[in-house]
Amino acid sequence: MLEQPLFALVRAALLAELPEGVAVLQKNNPVTVGVASGPTIYMEVIVPGQRVGWLSRQDRLKLDTTEFDHEELQWFATTLQISALARLVTGEPSAADLAQTAADILQGDAGLAVLAAQRVRPLRIVTSRTVYFLNDSQQYEANPSFDITLMHVQIRGSLTPRVETILGGAEMVN
Repeated sequence: MLEQPLFALVRAALLAELPEGVAVLQKNNPVTVGVASGPTIYMEVIVPGQRVGWLSRQDRLKLDTTEFDHEELQWFATTLQISALARLVTGEPSAADLAQTAADILQGDAGLAVLAAQRVRPLRIVTSRTVYFLNDSQQYEANPSFDITLMHVQIRGSLTPRVETILGGAEMVN
């Protein structure tokens, strides 16, 4: 699975269970300017797809033809950082609450089912942290985050044509 479809899948899993009004966006997206004004979960890749294991190759004879479907399958581990921003409002979830909810969703049964439909599996959620910064209103704001490593597969396919002629022995000598 390529990076953008992976983002879309994780986003769909989060949006299905997050409270109404919480946005889920790709952080450092080249077409986005500024931060969202409402409560937001951000996703970014911190360790791009690392190959796991070896490249699997398989050929299957297509029915009613003499061609083969050639498939190359590679597993990858991609680590995303999921962070949250939300202005502190009494009675509303804080940024830490949103980050914790996002982690719970990605480990919960419904989130796992959404990811599993595309052969994506969370390996682990680690490295919870909170960074504090001075926002544009000169107030200290928390930016809690966690890292999640996702195992996903990339499959490339092609056709292998049938063999027309086999030459061997004396036939190969000119």
